[in-house]
Amino acid sequence: MDWIGFFTILILLLLIAGWQVVKKRVSFADAMMAHMAVTLSFAFDMIICKQLKMYHYVSCKYGAVNSLLVGLLAFPAISIIFTSFLPKTKMKIGMYIGIWTIALTLLELYIAKPLDIILYDKWRILPWSPVVYIVSFILLLGYRKIILNHVKHGN
Repeated sequence: MDWIGFFTILILLLLIAGWQVVKKRVSFADAMMAHMAVTLSFAFDMIICKQLKMYHYVSCKYGAVNSLLVGLLAFPAISIIFTSFLPKTKMKIGMYIGIWTIALTLLELYIAKPLDIILYDKWRILPWSPVVYIVSFILLLGYRKIILNHVKHGN
């Protein structure tokens, strides 16, 4: 089930993100945020997965290829889906980040781990995955805000 689950989740993310791109048209800032999601995922993956060997995707044998697929496809798709429904107020954004953090953590706990989509050698989902999600969303939204300010002011 590991490979089937891996590609099923990847394809679903791509379909939902693709639908959002067609439906709402992704802004320049949101496209740049998706690009930054790739950068953050590769940086995190190189340290936590490759160097510290705390987890890997589906199999050790194809770990690098699987990490590449997740970094290039899954995380930008999640970023696009995330920004497609992003609320406007800071309070609602905070709650929104919380909902996404809970949803992604539950996905790890009840789908990715039991189906061996992600193999956790040393990584502990709780408390570390929620911390990483919160920090990542805050960094991505901060980057998005910088891009929006530059576009707004013509820099």
